[in-house]
Amino acid sequence: MNQQIKARWVEALRSGKYGQTSSYLSDSQGFCCLGVLCDLYIQDHPNTSEWRQYDEDSMFNIFACNINTDDRQSSHEILPYTVAKWAGFSEEVIYPTSVKALTNEIINCDITVRSNCIFDDEHFVSGRMELRDKGKVSLAELNDEHMLSFYAIADIIETQL
Repeated sequence: MNQQIKARWVEALRSGKYGQTSSYLSDSQGFCCLGVLCDLYIQDHPNTSEWRQYDEDSMFNIFACNINTDDRQSSHEILPYTVAKWAGFSEEVIYPTSVKALTNEIINCDITVRSNCIFDDEHFVSGRMELRDKGKVSLAELNDEHMLSFYAIADIIETQL
């Protein structure tokens, strides 16, 4: 992972600036840990990315990137691969969640960490069999299902990515 982006992400998660939510990258309550990374992407790409409210009755926001190009992407739940590439994640930690049918090109993804190296006294198990079998768990799962705080997730990012 790009070490400058990693440092900014860890700092942002620990800053108290971001409220924490689950299930969405961003909603009226705040951000998930991957949504914070998307927000940093927007800071670096203000002319080509933004948060959009889905509609006036919706609680969640949509992250949109490459908005002025043919390669535009948007997501409200899953990290766009464009952000993962920008952050410099290795292929080893990227878990594809959707791909283009004809080219098998990754559209959206999640980021994984080793499940047995998180805390000495706890073992986190992935709900996804293919991750569980590899001894991994995703950051989205740690945020959404295991409900780890941003501080705990920042510690994991700092030590494993």
